[in-house]
Amino acid sequence: MGISPKFLQTLQQGGIRPREITDLSSLQAVTCTGMVLSDALFEWFYDEAFPAHTQLANMSGGTDLAGCFGIDNPLVPVHVGGVQGPNLGIAIAVFDQTVEGGKGVKGRELKDGEAGELVATKSFPNQPIYFWGDTTGEKYFNAYYGRFDGK
Repeated sequence: MGISPKFLQTLQQGGIRPREITDLSSLQAVTCTGMVLSDALFEWFYDEAFPAHTQLANMSGGTDLAGCFGIDNPLVPVHVGGVQGPNLGIAIAVFDQTVEGGKGVKGRELKDGEAGELVATKSFPNQPIYFWGDTTGEKYFNAYYGRFDGK
């Protein structure tokens, strides 16, 4: 089942516990993308809302790239507040989001476990080649390359 973080939050705030109102015994996975889920939503998902056997696949991606940077992996555990792993074929890193960026500014990559801006550090197979209506290529450049030189 695919859902959004806002949908989960609305269920939680409304006191709705899906496992109490319908049979979810055959539900194997719930995919959720749009933003990383809060720790409270992760905990609510397993403690109150869905069966323990259901994998919560919290993913991080983007509409424009028609894919995910971080994706589920049924072979590794699910941890509160995290994404299970990187998607194949996409080189990613987390950069310091307090660095303003711009021409001549190098990004600062953070260590594993530190919060920051998720960045694709190289081109990837499903990266679009242009944005519709962007005749100069400026929007495309700014979306993928304009924040940090060299990344």
